[in-house]
Amino acid sequence: MIKGLIVFSLIVIWIQITVYAYFKAIEKEKGIQHERKPFINHIFTDEYLQARRDKQAKKALKN
Repeated sequence: MIKGLIVFSLIVIWIQITVYAYFKAIEKEKGIQHERKPFINHIFTDEYLQARRDKQAKKALKN
């Protein structure tokens, strides 16, 4: 009973990860980007990193 539940849970998790990866690949191929709302902080979002690069480029131009 317990083994069956564990196996079933692992199969469900594997299917969810596979479907998620499949849809992410489609979005990447089509160039679709969703607005990201990270749970922890904004440090690793593309918008933040791009803003940081722009800021550093402006500093380099001033110097």
